[in-house]
Amino acid sequence: MKRVWLIARQEYIKYVTRRGFLISVMLFPVWIGLVAFLPRALDRATPSRVFAVIDRAGGYETAIADEIARDDTASTLSALSEYAHTNADMVELRAGAPGIAGVLDNPGDEREVEAFRNSGGVTAMLAGMSRFLKPHAPPFVPPVPKFKLVPAPRELMETTPDTFADVARLYLTGARAVPVDGTSAVLLAVVVLPKDFGVNDSVAAQYWGTNLTDGELRGFLKQTLGDSLRWRAVHRLVPDEAAARSALDSSANIEQINPARGGGGHVGFGDVVASYVPMALAFLLFLVTFMNSSVLLQSVIEEKSTRMIEVLLSCATPREIMSGKLVGVIAVALTTILLWALGLFGVMSLFSQDAIGLALGGLKALATVLQRWVAHLLGVRVAITPLQRIDNAAWRWHVGLDVESMALLNDLYEDRPVDAERTGRLISLFRLEFENPAEMRTDVAGKPVYLGLAMSADGTLRLKPQNLLLNLPLAAPM
Repeated sequence: MKRVWLIARQEYIKYVTRRGFLISVMLFPVWIGLVAFLPRALDRATPSRVFAVIDRAGGYETAIADEIARDDTASTLSALSEYAHTNADMVELRAGAPGIAGVLDNPGDEREVEAFRNSGGVTAMLAGMSRFLKPHAPPFVPPVPKFKLVPAPRELMETTPDTFADVARLYLTGARAVPVDGTSAVLLAVVVLPKDFGVNDSVAAQYWGTNLTDGELRGFLKQTLGDSLRWRAVHRLVPDEAAARSALDSSANIEQINPARGGGGHVGFGDVVASYVPMALAFLLFLVTFMNSSVLLQSVIEEKSTRMIEVLLSCATPREIMSGKLVGVIAVALTTILLWALGLFGVMSLFSQDAIGLALGGLKALATVLQRWVAHLLGVRVAITPLQRIDNAAWRWHVGLDVESMALLNDLYEDRPVDAERTGRLISLFRLEFENPAEMRTDVAGKPVYLGLAMSADGTLRLKPQNLLLNLPLAAPM
């Protein structure tokens, strides 16, 4: 067994000191990042797909235009929600404008999309959230619409079936352009809906286009026209329009319950994700081992070609040699996963303290203990969340959970200079929110209270949770 570990140690050191190992460790996360973010970036850079519809059946062009408008509204709301969560104080926004915050927190909800459209769209929403934007926040830039429906050129409308292909070719190849928002553009497609479309099942919609690689517009048209056909069929059976739309929009909600769990057994999104973690780790280990197996094969070939294997066989059995090599490869695989995990932790530490709190669990557990402690002793229900930094430049109230953090927060609040050594001793910040703002003093009602936790100069933490009992801005002080 000693010889196995010696061989494994030698193989491990040989693998991890190669440039190929370092390159593979760095390139794989880069590849994952490209796969995750490149399609999104390309989608944002893709110009609108301009097309025209010749609706000889009647009514379908309006349905397509309505669906494009709904799609544009949904994508604009999604972009606005991302903009708000990046450039606005969402805590203040939820307290001062709960209606706007509700729409921005749920951009995928059809009801919120409809509320966004009926409330005045982007202009009204930006006006309502303007006072909650952070200083120097960039202006909001709406996303480029995916599809642009333009009126069909008169020449295409009036041409005969014999010459339609020749005329359509001129518009689809760029020989002729169509006006779009004060400029000219080339048609990506011309959609022709014959007179008997929707009446005779054998009659299909015609999609005229030269770009065969972009199937997004075809998919959108197929879905929209299919929905329109179903709507017409239901409306013939149910003349009342509201009842017909309600029938089409009906869907079943399924709540997953695990009887082995406490608290009613409700299964949340985190539970679903956690169930996939072991499988994901197993796949990752398999992937990394597969990546490093080629190194093992190359090592065996090199040792055989240089006759080094004969030297090894004089000191160990073939079973010991292969076992040591396999243990070395597995150790390299585990090292690779560890390096990726440390890299992910580093990125999280730069961008999201909440994510670190979830990863470590300690700060979140402390926050939960403080919540229950305040509720038990003061009878006040609060929510406490770990933070990386305080983005609210005009915060109104803070409490230090120890002497050091109280002094530090006081200096920051008064804009007094704080050296890097003191800020380096700060362990964490927390945001405390009252569930019932009426239990707070009227001058700070609805505003968050920020908490701090810091070490002394000798690295000692002296937690004083009683500060919460004495310094919270209660409407009725203890």
